[in-house]
Amino acid sequence: MTSLTFNPPLEFQRAHRVGPKRPDGASRPHPIITCLLRHTQTRQLLQAARNHGPFRIDKYEIVITADYSKDTKERRKAFLALRAQLRQLEMKYSLFDPARMWATKNGVSKDFYNPEDLRLFLDSFQHQPMDSTTSTRPQDISGDNSYTPPPGPERGGMERYDPDNFPRGRDLERLTRSHDDRG
Repeated sequence: MTSLTFNPPLEFQRAHRVGPKRPDGASRPHPIITCLLRHTQTRQLLQAARNHGPFRIDKYEIVITADYSKDTKERRKAFLALRAQLRQLEMKYSLFDPARMWATKNGVSKDFYNPEDLRLFLDSFQHQPMDSTTSTRPQDISGDNSYTPPPGPERGGMERYDPDNFPRGRDLERLTRSHDDRG
């Protein structure tokens, strides 16, 4: 693939090269930072680049990646360092843009915005061997199943999704109606 086509065409808000001039006059490529006018086109461009990988124009290889802040890069790196533990516990996981990890085991899923929260969550599973028939909640030292998940991010915390306790149908309508009546 030598070109990506977009309808409407890509509109750049700004673009600039990064790095100093090469003292030896070599014509090696420089990274180029761009900011597109439309966020949807940015998403489309990044998705196309992920699907295809690097592509060539003449003799040059073009690689398109997102430019993350230093904090975001560090969080992504910390999440990726925990992949071995996730695999060891046979958990499914995904790293979402920009730095959010999703993990699931036996139908219980949880989002993590902070690698330390994920580390605490994984440590709670380390004390109990797990197989496909065990509960996802680790046993307390006293033997009861009174596990409380670690607190979520400062954005309000994350709750475990329990499909048995989730309101459906008329219960959901009743909750919505009573909430609307409160004004």
